[in-house]
Amino acid sequence: MKLRRKVLFVIVTVLFCIPIIEIGFRILLNLTGSDVVTVLPAKEVLEKAWFKPHPHLLYVFKPNSFFTMNAFGKHKFTINKHGFRSTLDYDIQNVSKPPNTLRIATLGGSTTMGVNDDKEIWPYLVGKFLSEDLQNKNIEVLNEGIMGYTSLDNLLDLSMRIIDFDSDVYVIYLGVNDLLPKAPLNVYQTDYSHFRKTLHENLYSSHIQFLPSILLHLKTFRALLQLSGVPDSRNLILNTGTGQFRNYFNVVVPEITIHAL
Repeated sequence: MKLRRKVLFVIVTVLFCIPIIEIGFRILLNLTGSDVVTVLPAKEVLEKAWFKPHPHLLYVFKPNSFFTMNAFGKHKFTINKHGFRSTLDYDIQNVSKPPNTLRIATLGGSTTMGVNDDKEIWPYLVGKFLSEDLQNKNIEVLNEGIMGYTSLDNLLDLSMRIIDFDSDVYVIYLGVNDLLPKAPLNVYQTDYSHFRKTLHENLYSSHIQFLPSILLHLKTFRALLQLSGVPDSRNLILNTGTGQFRNYFNVVVPEITIHAL
């Protein structure tokens, strides 16, 4: 009986202290203007995210979605029904190409995806200018560009998704992202497996999936997870391992200055 009472006392004490510690910690965060990582189960991450996992690609966009990204000045991003950034009037409507159509596929990272509004990205402008010059042709532009993609990601995407659309012209525009996997020779792998995993692997292999949801809503518990190196669930790049890799090997993307001719 004494042991049972002691166990019960400990349980009651812990349950009483947890809310007090949590409230105190939240007040401290508010006073200091800081916060802890948001850690969510994969299901909740995907419900809130503008991206989704793919078993073979790094990640892909959610079809028929809209979002803004604060990092890029709250510009509007429209994703079409095929899961690519929309080129609006020049979007591909069907996989099969209509007669008298010039179809162009643009591939790359964020510089092809575009970080401006839908009507300011270069794949859209390609469609606009060509439709003005080639008025007897129907112009369609598929914008495959996705933030963080390397040339290897583009090649894989081309072989699995883009090839189905049977484009007439393929334009690839990137470069900086291929500097990110830089590593010592004893670490570097030509398939970039040393660099990161797909979002699908990271989300579903994480031990976070096995934790009770109530724990993940406690900021004190999330602070402990943060100290152990668990990334913010909302951070797309961290959840593919890119951020940790760059920090570990001190990979810095050089500033590139473009001079007008």
